[in-house]
Amino acid sequence: MLPVFTNSQYIFAQLHPAQAGFRKGYSTLTRAAICYHALSTKSIHWAIFLDFKSAYDVTTEKNIMNSLQQRGMPIQLQYLVHSLMFQNGAFQLVVNDQLSQSIHRNCGLPQGSPLSPIIFDMFVDSLIHELNQDSSTDLPSCLFFADDGLLLAQTEKHGQKMLSIAERWAKDNGMIYNISKCGVIYINPPTVGENLLTLSNNPIPIVSTYKYLGFPIISQGIDFTTHIQNQITSTSSFLKFVQVQCSEWTPYTRYIIYNTFLRPKLEYGAPLTFECKDSSLFESLQNIQNTSFAWIFNSNVKRPNVLQGILGALPIHIRFSHLRTSFQLHLSHSNKGNPLQKLIQTSKSNQYIHAFKSNRLYSQFLSIPELPSSYQLLKVKLSNFLLSERSAILSKSTSILVNYIPLTARTDALLDETLKSPIQFQRKFLTWRRGTMFYGMKCVCNQSWTRRHIPCLPEISLTFELDVKFNQSLKEHSQNFSKLDFLLNIQAWDEAAKVLDSWQTFLSKK
Repeated sequence: MLPVFTNSQYIFAQLHPAQAGFRKGYSTLTRAAICYHALSTKSIHWAIFLDFKSAYDVTTEKNIMNSLQQRGMPIQLQYLVHSLMFQNGAFQLVVNDQLSQSIHRNCGLPQGSPLSPIIFDMFVDSLIHELNQDSSTDLPSCLFFADDGLLLAQTEKHGQKMLSIAERWAKDNGMIYNISKCGVIYINPPTVGENLLTLSNNPIPIVSTYKYLGFPIISQGIDFTTHIQNQITSTSSFLKFVQVQCSEWTPYTRYIIYNTFLRPKLEYGAPLTFECKDSSLFESLQNIQNTSFAWIFNSNVKRPNVLQGILGALPIHIRFSHLRTSFQLHLSHSNKGNPLQKLIQTSKSNQYIHAFKSNRLYSQFLSIPELPSSYQLLKVKLSNFLLSERSAILSKSTSILVNYIPLTARTDALLDETLKSPIQFQRKFLTWRRGTMFYGMKCVCNQSWTRRHIPCLPEISLTFELDVKFNQSLKEHSQNFSKLDFLLNIQAWDEAAKVLDSWQTFLSKK
C-alpha cells in the first residue's frame, strides 16, 4: 500500500511542500537548512515550535477517516485504513506479577506500521495548507516534518494568527498541544510591553535554544558548536557503555557496533556542519573517532592513522566532505516543490545556504561520461566514485603499515580482511597489523624487539608459487614487509597463526 499512498500522481496522496516527513525528495537536513536560513538572514521575527501531545496515539478513527474522505481517497483504501485503526481494542498489563483488568483502546494510528507516518501526513495536511495561505515569499510560513511543526512568523500579528489557526484545527480534529514542550525564539529581544504569543490561552515559553529535528536552534540559526558537543557527549556515553558491556567482543563485532550506533551519532548533520567551515569542530570529532577506533582494536590512541588505515576510514574532515558531496546529489534530485531549492537559487553569496548551490567533488563526479539518469543508479555511481576517492587517499597513507595492506586484501568497503578472520585469530593478527606484536620483548640479538628484527626470527617456508608472489610484493614495500604480512594479505589464516605462535615461542625462550 505504501507506494500507492506516496504516489503524488494520485490527488489524495498529494501533500503540501511544507510537509517533509517521510517523503522522497525531502529530509530533516533540508528542513534544518531552511530554518537556519530564515533565522540567520532575519527573514522572520519569531520562530514558533509546535509539539503535539502523543500525536500518533490520540488520533481517533473518526477524525482520520473524515480527513481521508475529504482528500478523495478511494473508498476501498479507506476501508483498509479503517481496518488498521484502533477501535474497540483492549489490552492488559502485568504489574508485580498481577494481571491488570482490561484497558480499552479506541484511538491511535497502527502501532509500528510504515503507513502510520504517511496517514498522519495526510491528516495534518489541511492545517499546513491553511497556515501557508498567506505566504508571499519563497519562504513558507510553516514547516512540518510529520508532527514536528515550525511556524515562521514575520510579525507578531502573523504569528498569533497562525497560532489561532493551529488551535482551532487541533480542537476540530481532537488533537492536543503539549504547550510546555512548545517554544518561541525571538530573533530580536521582545520590547517592553510586547504581547506574548499564546496557544489555547496559554503563553508559549520563550526559549533561547530549542532542539529541532536533532539540531539546537538559537536566534542566529543552528548552534553548530553545541550540536557537535551534544554529538560527542552522546557518542562518549554510548562508548563507555559498550566498553563495559562488550569487553569480550571481537574487533570485527566492535566495528559493526561502531558502524551501527557510534558513527551515525557522530555524523548526523555532517553536510550542514561541513559548510559552517569551523576546523575546531572537526578536531573535537576526530578525537572521539580516534577513541572509538582504539576501542575497536582494544588499544590506545597513539597511532590513530594506523587504526584508521586498517579500517579503511577517513579523517573526519574528509569524511564530512564526502557526505556533503552525497547531500548535493540529494539536493539536485530533491522534490521540485521542496522550498529549499528556490531559496538556494535566490540566495546571496554571503548567505549560508548559498554554499549548497554547488560542490567541487560533485562537479567532478558529473564530469564522468555516460552517467545514468535514474536517481537510484546515480546514488550507486556516486557511492563508487567516493569509494575510489577514498581508495586513492588510502594509497597515499604516510603509514608504512597501512601501505602493507593492498586493495586485494581489503573488502569492497576497503576494510582490511584481517578484521573478518576467524574469531580465535582476530586480536592476534590485528596486533601484528598495528605493529605492536611482541612489544616490550627482546630479540635473540639482545636488542629490544622491532620489526627490523624480523630476519632474526625463524624463516617462513612458502611454496614456490607463493614465494614468487611474495617477492613481487616485496618490490612494492620496504624491507620490513614480511612473509607473515603476505600470508595475512592472501587470507592464509591458519598458516599465519602458526607463524605467530612459533615466533612467540621463539622470543619467549630468549
